[in-house]
Amino acid sequence: MPLDFKRRGDVSMMQLLKESGYIESRNDIDKDKIIGYLKKDKSIVDAWIRYSEDQRCTPSWYFNGQTVGYLNSSGKSEKEEHYDDPLMGCASYIKLMMEDLIEA
Repeated sequence: MPLDFKRRGDVSMMQLLKESGYIESRNDIDKDKIIGYLKKDKSIVDAWIRYSEDQRCTPSWYFNGQTVGYLNSSGKSEKEEHYDDPLMGCASYIKLMMEDLIEA
């Protein structure tokens, strides 16, 4: 999704989420399935890190490769989780962000 978001330039992450089929399958997609997808092309992790770093709004989730956290509306970090495995951190970030987009 972050690669399509940057490449297309005219689409929201919510639109990409809808196009991905995630909303209909969200209960079947867990972190392990996301990790399996990420293992196929580890450059996707870097794309998600860049996407996270490019975010300029709060509240929002963030991911820096080892840490997943939530910036509240005043810009204070909350709910930080640290990961030794960037794939696990990225999978957690993706799942949290997708669920947040759906709930918004």
